[in-house]
Amino acid sequence: MLEYFYKLDGDIERAWDAEGRDEDRFSEVAATALRALPPSRGLDLEKLIDTLLDPAVTKPSQLAPPGVFGQPGATVFRGRDYLVEVYFWQQSVSAIHDHPFCGAFTLLQGFSVEAVYSFVTHEDLGPRARLGNLSLESLALIEPGHVGAFGRRRHALVHALLHVPVPSVSLVVRTERADGYLRYFPPGVAIAMDAPLETFERPMQLLDTLRLSGHPGYSRRFEGFLRSADFETTFRIMSRTWFGLTAQERETWLNVARERHGDRVEMIREALQQAEVDYEADALRQRLSDPEHRFITTALLLSGNRSELLDLLAKRLTDPLESLHRFIDEAGVFADDEAASAAIAHVMVDGGSAADAIERLAATWGEAEFSGREHEIHAFYTGCAFAPLGSRETV
Repeated sequence: MLEYFYKLDGDIERAWDAEGRDEDRFSEVAATALRALPPSRGLDLEKLIDTLLDPAVTKPSQLAPPGVFGQPGATVFRGRDYLVEVYFWQQSVSAIHDHPFCGAFTLLQGFSVEAVYSFVTHEDLGPRARLGNLSLESLALIEPGHVGAFGRRRHALVHALLHVPVPSVSLVVRTERADGYLRYFPPGVAIAMDAPLETFERPMQLLDTLRLSGHPGYSRRFEGFLRSADFETTFRIMSRTWFGLTAQERETWLNVARERHGDRVEMIREALQQAEVDYEADALRQRLSDPEHRFITTALLLSGNRSELLDLLAKRLTDPLESLHRFIDEAGVFADDEAASAAIAHVMVDGGSAADAIERLAATWGEAEFSGREHEIHAFYTGCAFAPLGSRETV
């Protein structure tokens, strides 16, 4: 195992020295080295696993604690001012992020879907929060042998990379910088991805305790803390409590935040509404084990529209539409009492509108069953995991 890394290290050192050890040039250096000496030509994954499990083998100092990234992630080699990490994936969350360091990645096993985004900043709220416009630029299927570069400036990359089969295994060669991540929430909020400041975390833990214990002073204290919060803290507070709040409670706390942050609060609302949809898709994805089903869920999660979704699915599936219909019926997406939701999803796969879905439901169960529920059906049509397939027209 070490022989491969020593050869890779030699290539990297020579090339990086020629670039004056400029960190922003390391992305190209690492990518070129991985293409010239791919892991398939020298790194035995099974031997690597044995080495990582062997207590008699001294391991390099580890950069990240277990559970932070990968299941697990491991530092397998340390060069001069850079390191090589291998990540084993059971699950990868669809967090859209950038990189505070420079390097390159490749896959050793499995396949992944990469969504690449652009972010145009409209308002800079300090080093830990920004508002802007986040746009999906491309979707790509990533398979073993692919090498992708990332960096802070020369190869700046805002992306989400979701690994599909279990396990998938990736390898990263990168510089050591570890702080300065931003996580991006559609349609346009960027928040520091590293751990929240202690001035936030300790008070929030205390407020969580008061809430869970039903303390009578919780609401008053929560409101007081929210009134004094900057934008980043406000976003973290709302995202931390959002899933447990009723619609009325959400509106109440957003109105409190609006007194300080004005229209920026609408960006928080939109981001958390989308995050709720994405969370449900992520939760479904984590329950699935069939690679085809996981691929379809991943494509639904990352695609912005019907064309992007079907183009991506066609890279691995002979008949994407037939596969989507089968997925609805066989993957356990809908419970037995959710037949109407499944019927809407089938209409969406066929390219039908929300009006078509209402017509299908009325024909199957009778008009009286769905009379007055048009807006509820439309909300499902545009807000469910299958929304990329829909036409987005209003009812």
